[in-house]
Amino acid sequence: CLALLAYNLQEVVWQDESLWRAVCLHRIALGLGGGATAEPWAFEPLVPFTVSWQATACRLVASACGIHSSPSPSPRKTVHDHATLAPPRCLHLSDAKHHAGFAALADDMEELTAILAGGKSGLKEIDVVHPEERVSAAVFMRRYHQGRQPVVVRNAAGAHFTSDTAAWRLPALAAKFPDRQFPCVVQGATSPPTTVRMTMATYARYVEEQSDAEPLYLFEWQVPPDLLRNSGTPDFFEEDYLEAVLTPDKATEGESSSGTGVAEASMHPLDAAGFEHQWLVAGPAGSGSRFHKDPFSTSAWNVLLEGRKLWCFYPPDDDTSAPDNGDAGVPPGVPLRHVPGQGILYEPPASVVWFLTYLLPRIRHGFTEPCTAPPAPPSTAPLRWVEQREGDIVFVPFGWWHCVVNLETSVAFTKNIVNRTNYRRAIDDLSPHHAEVAAAIKTHVWRLHNDSDDDSVHELLEQHCAAAPCSEQVMDRVF
Repeated sequence: CLALLAYNLQEVVWQDESLWRAVCLHRIALGLGGGATAEPWAFEPLVPFTVSWQATACRLVASACGIHSSPSPSPRKTVHDHATLAPPRCLHLSDAKHHAGFAALADDMEELTAILAGGKSGLKEIDVVHPEERVSAAVFMRRYHQGRQPVVVRNAAGAHFTSDTAAWRLPALAAKFPDRQFPCVVQGATSPPTTVRMTMATYARYVEEQSDAEPLYLFEWQVPPDLLRNSGTPDFFEEDYLEAVLTPDKATEGESSSGTGVAEASMHPLDAAGFEHQWLVAGPAGSGSRFHKDPFSTSAWNVLLEGRKLWCFYPPDDDTSAPDNGDAGVPPGVPLRHVPGQGILYEPPASVVWFLTYLLPRIRHGFTEPCTAPPAPPSTAPLRWVEQREGDIVFVPFGWWHCVVNLETSVAFTKNIVNRTNYRRAIDDLSPHHAEVAAAIKTHVWRLHNDSDDDSVHELLEQHCAAAPCSEQVMDRVF
């Protein structure tokens, strides 16, 4: 019996892709796959992927020993084999790494999506704007930017972003940029590397063959200019002070909604300095973004070019609809840790884990099913949700927490923005970290509203510019 148990345990360990992935990344961090670095947290090694992490690890070790071999697809279970293993109905948040991949959880995710869509969850869907409503940019500004409410605009990519949506699909990207390296986030990593690089051809293969519980998420801020060349900014987001200072040529093009809208090959000096504000995002089913707020009090818009996403939103800390739970306005189901000298640190679980171990049991059984997840406030009332479909554009106002999981292989373009509704907070948040960008926004807004009759605007700008004067050099860059 002990021998059989040991054999079965060996088989389980041998087939555990999460362990093999850890081995691969550890080996690469040691320099066997990408070389060492003096700054390990900035280390972004190039990662190969061959059939599975198990096969990849074996090839890395063989290569380090001077042994060269051809990849063999045989020695591993497939995603479909793993899918026959039913997951428990309520899992510890830390158990995601032991899952057999998203395929085993896909049915539960579809059940959750169906419950939400059926209106029986108790959660409110965010506002939905349909093309036939013909909402103007002015109305959109008043309702959603100034009203600070998330919204989805259905089937808007073709009319408002690009007519060539097919060029953004993963197979097309792999064909056009096969050898270009893209950064991929290792979410939840507590040691380097937290970001790795894959060629697009390798990443496309990884998406098809992986069975990770939380797959690597492609997140590229240096979006290929070829993709952006035929793309435009939706007119709902044309007022963007951040875009104006990072791409000053756009400010001289007028207010036409058919302008290029996004930065192309000739990057502005502020942009070239490494300020990230737009991204190409791609990942397989099960990948996604953990609960977070967009940085520096920026708002964001996200256009989905391929796939489906499930979003959940939680109001800002200063929103009166959020319960006073003593947790600094952190979404329910997100554990907190009090660290002396650092305050409260939140530790959001993988997005798919939060959806399935916190949200699903509670809306399925009305908060009566025993669950081993960390305790959380019983009310989900402030939570909002939406299913984003191919062609939809989601708007996230500044300060809103949001969590996203891909229900299918997905490709999106997302961009952070600053306008009349959030520039004051954005300037304050940017100043300690990106003083030049903050100063450029001040200068832009000052000139934009120079003839304004709003005394409060002038008073605020005078205070900002007194605290951090706008240099002639910055003014020359912006205008």
